[in-house]
Amino acid sequence: MTVNSDKEKPNILIKVSGDLVFDSKTISFIKQKAKKNYVVILVGGGTDITKALEEYHRKKGKRYKPNFVPALGRKLKTFRERQIARDILEQNQKALQDKLVGTTGVAVEIPVLHLGGVLSHVNADNLAEITSLNFKKVYVLTPKGRGDTKNFGHYSNVEVKEF
Repeated sequence: MTVNSDKEKPNILIKVSGDLVFDSKTISFIKQKAKKNYVVILVGGGTDITKALEEYHRKKGKRYKPNFVPALGRKLKTFRERQIARDILEQNQKALQDKLVGTTGVAVEIPVLHLGGVLSHVNADNLAEITSLNFKKVYVLTPKGRGDTKNFGHYSNVEVKEF
């Protein structure tokens, strides 16, 4: 884990939608910000998590019914579902790390907490909101057309960007 002292570069957080992990504009944006800032990337994966959970339940002869809890995110019932979601997020984490090889001052994190051995998923937008107090600037990168679904207007240091 890389640690940045406040005396070095300003801390910024970039929350990246899982749908933008392989987007060249996303990678360029991150590299540009890393030139003058210590960048923490929080990577999402909602679309791919939904697809993987649908496939998992289909193989079991069941239909996956997403359960989204307002202001918290997706509720996952079983340990296996939490593992599937974590695996998708870790794949996205690795993909971004690979795209950013040679870029200094960047850490890529996933929104999964380990509390007493329990995998606890946190919606990446919510985790960006919770931690925004400790960052000079927070960028929420989302695909075109989804910016209106992001509710960060009351935070002066948060900017939603559609790619």
